[in-house]
Amino acid sequence: MRILVAASLAGLVGLGIASQATADPADATMARQVIHLQQRVHHLEQRRTYLHHFIHRLRAARAAHVTTAYTNSPSKTQNTGSSYPSGVLSSAEVASFARGAGFPESAVPTMVAYAYRESHFDPRAINSSSGACGLWQLYPCYGGSSWLDPATNAHFAYLKYRASGFAPWGG
Repeated sequence: MRILVAASLAGLVGLGIASQATADPADATMARQVIHLQQRVHHLEQRRTYLHHFIHRLRAARAAHVTTAYTNSPSKTQNTGSSYPSGVLSSAEVASFARGAGFPESAVPTMVAYAYRESHFDPRAINSSSGACGLWQLYPCYGGSSWLDPATNAHFAYLKYRASGFAPWGG
């Protein structure tokens, strides 16, 4: 907004200078600079409009993708069809999934604790308010029911861990 006000003011000053620019070459140079700045502001306004439309399309596409992922998610009572028995896992099973995903042995106990805090070891847990899902309550849960598989959830938790350490879980 400040840029627009400054550009408008510069434009008005430029018009005044341009009308009197016949005698002084410095005034003519100033008038050309003002015109250049006005063109630059116009270009930036066009770019801003384009970016707003682009962001709007991205948000709409993301909302459609997330909606599709949630409509394909199984309910709490459905089995996801993976190799683990339906129901809550043990801490040893959660640790095994963490190790299988690549977590270093020193991080496994902490990740088991986070899994208990986040999902009580229920691989099918979905947070209804945030949409986070799985053992480690990954957010956003773009993968739908595939992210409810403990091995898949552990893999994506490991990717988050590798990028940010324990920060995604508040650690």
